[in-house]
Amino acid sequence: ATPPVEPPDAVRARLRSTVRRMRRPGRARGWLTGAAAAVAIAGLAGLASWNLVLAESLGDTRLRQGWLVDAMTTLGAPGSEVVPLSSGSTEARAAVMYVEGREGVYLIAARLPRTQGVYRVWFVSGSRVWTPGVLETDYGTGMLPVRTSIERWEAVMVTEEPDTDSPTPAASPVVSATVD
Repeated sequence: ATPPVEPPDAVRARLRSTVRRMRRPGRARGWLTGAAAAVAIAGLAGLASWNLVLAESLGDTRLRQGWLVDAMTTLGAPGSEVVPLSSGSTEARAAVMYVEGREGVYLIAARLPRTQGVYRVWFVSGSRVWTPGVLETDYGTGMLPVRTSIERWEAVMVTEEPDTDSPTPAASPVVSATVD
């Protein structure tokens, strides 16, 4: 019932200051919410990327497991042969497994030293040299299935090459063998 009274300037200033401070946390909450959402989105993107990496790794593992099973059945087949590849100055061990008269050869290797380049597999017959590719290694071991008939070749070797696609070996063999 009393008429309105204007507050003193000091009270008015404190009131405005208090109202401003009360609004700031709302802005901070909005910023924090946005930051939390950004972190959550980044986390989900990271998890999705990691899932793709794991799926690819699982696919590689399944492929190598299939190679191993096929190599073991090749080894157990009638007429199977194993040709050991001899090593020069390293402790590397390798062999070629195949079934005589069949297409398909497995080159397996162990104790390969670390390389700055790649291990490339070569098949040689007279002046003809052919590479089926690179022997991928994990902790010094590797296996490479090759679609060829061993009867076409006189020798098999693995060389340590720079990471290039040279048409002929550029280094001495790490392991090699002649094929009878």
